[in-house]
Amino acid sequence: MSNFTEQDFSRLIIDKDFATEILLYNSHELLRSAYNLYSKEPDRMNAIINMIGYAVETHLDTKDKLNVIHTLSKEMRSGVVLGLRNMYFLGSLKITEFNKVLNCVLAHIENKEEGRIQERADILKEIQPKKKNITRKGFQSTLTDEQIKFLYNKVKGEYIDDKTFLKDFKAIFKTEQLPKSFIKVKWIFLNPKKRAHQTSLREFLKAAMQFETKEPDQNIIDNCFTDSNGDKLILGKNKVSAYTERWAKRFKTMISH
Repeated sequence: MSNFTEQDFSRLIIDKDFATEILLYNSHELLRSAYNLYSKEPDRMNAIINMIGYAVETHLDTKDKLNVIHTLSKEMRSGVVLGLRNMYFLGSLKITEFNKVLNCVLAHIENKEEGRIQERADILKEIQPKKKNITRKGFQSTLTDEQIKFLYNKVKGEYIDDKTFLKDFKAIFKTEQLPKSFIKVKWIFLNPKKRAHQTSLREFLKAAMQFETKEPDQNIIDNCFTDSNGDKLILGKNKVSAYTERWAKRFKTMISH
């Protein structure tokens, strides 16, 4: 249905299934039709708005009410439902007046629902996005505790922040869940442009950790490291060269000492 008649607006009140279908899936056309009906019968503005408001408040559950209210409000702000015919008959001032009254009705319904949400935990749980069970873990490594401790003392202050605790450094060498108290390790070594030195970090990881693929997992890097400013560290593409080999040798020497 592309255009709703006056009878359809009346049906919004008495037919729950019809109203639910229109509000959830055809709110764009419903609003366009409301403007058209208002252009023909401007004295019926409040009646048209009240029929929409009644349908929203009576026929929908809390989650759907808030979704429909958000959709209608967004469409009114964007003005995408307005056609030349609406503008010709109504003019922007009258359309603004219509939108203002409809927004007041929708805001009243929204405020009531938000009040109910605060009182009922089951509603709050229903409409809140479900939290994903995210496992924050470190890398797989075969290094012993003694090797990790030696490596920690070698890189601390030059490659990692000197405020890094040994317990946090050790945690990134295990595939276990990172402790709740874990503080990400800051990779402070910079390139000439004063940005995080990606090659040194990559070669450090390749020397100290084991990967399932040739590249370190970006998700695990996100779990374990930040740059010197505390921001996300994203490595560029791996390039094998004499330059990278020198970095690889440097960290391998630290580990095998």
